[in-house]
Amino acid sequence: LSYSFQSVVVVADGSAWRFDGTDLVQITDPDLGSPIDVTWIDNYYFFTDGEYLFHTDIGDETSIDPLKFATSELSPDPTKAVGRTQDNLVIVFNRYTTEYFINQGSENFAFSRINQKAVNAGIVGTHAWCEMDGNIFILGGRKEESASFHMLTAGTTTPLSTRYVDKVLNSYTEEQLSTAVIESRIVARDKLIYLYLPNEVLLYNHTIAEGLGVGVAWSRLTTGSHDEKWRPCNGIFDPLLNKCIYGDSSEFGQISFMDQSTASQYGYPTDMEFTTPLVPLESMSVDEVELNTISGFNQEAVTLFVSTTRDGAIYSQEWSKEASA
Repeated sequence: LSYSFQSVVVVADGSAWRFDGTDLVQITDPDLGSPIDVTWIDNYYFFTDGEYLFHTDIGDETSIDPLKFATSELSPDPTKAVGRTQDNLVIVFNRYTTEYFINQGSENFAFSRINQKAVNAGIVGTHAWCEMDGNIFILGGRKEESASFHMLTAGTTTPLSTRYVDKVLNSYTEEQLSTAVIESRIVARDKLIYLYLPNEVLLYNHTIAEGLGVGVAWSRLTTGSHDEKWRPCNGIFDPLLNKCIYGDSSEFGQISFMDQSTASQYGYPTDMEFTTPLVPLESMSVDEVELNTISGFNQEAVTLFVSTTRDGAIYSQEWSKEASA
């Protein structure tokens, strides 16, 4: 969805709906076609149907002029999404390329391509990108390479995936990855990006990556104590409550909020897993393991389970200690 000063437009299932604060009405202009994404910029609603780019009339948010069409022509790959950058440009994401357009007020199609900003990398699906702190983050990549996680910078891309993350991404087909959703959140100066994949949710902490490197910036999020997929989804920040409000991807469909004072989810305890790198010890041995945490207060016992491995494949039987011990 996107919004102007007068309305909100929602694109769903090949149709566009406009809500003006009172009525929700479908946009029925025959030149609209079957849009897959929309953004708003300079008093225009700007659409794509996967092939063409087009926008509404300057004085009518429900009218599409058949002359106001263009295409993203850096490469013949399909267009996946459109958005607006913080410097008021339209960004057009294709499967293997990304282009930028600026409003020139032309008579027909009002926007012109900025050739110098084009990037030879694109996204796998309509919701596989986000903007955070002025930077664009994408799930996709260049032609002839497997999908990965990147940051777009000055006409090029910066890879942000680890080998583990790329292996997770490569376990999915292109069709499965096309349904992925990326969300960003800045909480207490932590710059967080959530990757919602078909079977799991990965978390990238850009603040940690900037300070300590990408290798320690990734986590895999789960719900409960049985390695279930992380349930919260479609989060938004509510300034009135000063909280992040989330939907629920499970069958229960609960509305929830992020609470920094507890690690439990929906009232149930949850697990946290830490894995160290493999250490070549030769004739030495590990005699002590120390885990420093801020565990808070819990009326129930918090138990720490430890297991070791010599080859990364087979693990020893776990032994346990209460965290406070």
